[in-house]
Amino acid sequence: MKILHFSDLHGNWEQLRGLKDYSKLVSDLEIVVCSGDLLGECLNDDEGREMRNSFEAIINGVKTNEPVPFNILLKHLVTNPSVPLLLKFAADKYSKAVKEYERRAESQYQEIYDICKEFPVPVIMVPGNWDSKDFLRFFESNSLHERAAKGKENGITIAGYGGADVYPMNTPPTKVIPFYEEKMKRHLTEKDPDIAITHVMPNEIISNTNVRVACENDR
Repeated sequence: MKILHFSDLHGNWEQLRGLKDYSKLVSDLEIVVCSGDLLGECLNDDEGREMRNSFEAIINGVKTNEPVPFNILLKHLVTNPSVPLLLKFAADKYSKAVKEYERRAESQYQEIYDICKEFPVPVIMVPGNWDSKDFLRFFESNSLHERAAKGKENGITIAGYGGADVYPMNTPPTKVIPFYEEKMKRHLTEKDPDIAITHVMPNEIISNTNVRVACENDR
């Protein structure tokens, strides 16, 4: 099975277009695989710092007896006139930062999606830690995150699990794709695929120590 693999695009459209052109020259190519980090920067350092400060002000300033989903809490802070001004100000700033992040992420994902449609073979992928929840919406038909697929002709099973346990500082916490290492291990162990697509090394699943060490050294 001939596979073209890439990862950590980080918004480099020209590189993706180059891969698309190259894929058309590869004979017997069956599939293109991306193991995450499609997005580039969506908030600069100043915007990211302001976003994080607003998020921390909300977390530290609100005390509840029961856990409340952050999105529900945020809506309450923004719309309720009885909320203290400092908390309301922080909620407003965080909401605006998230909307701007979403706008830029959507623009990048649309560009990637349009280019991927031009590849001569199917493109499958999992998200990286730079990718946001919008990835799951844009690439619903391409994503193998928490899924598995079996080739109709070659019978090869491919399973995927994306994300990572660390995230870029400038990604809003409410936009990250949750990552659970134990869930990844369980998923890949249960599917027992011929090929596993992950963004982080599934260290305890890979039996070949040399492969693991080589990948970690390369990283």
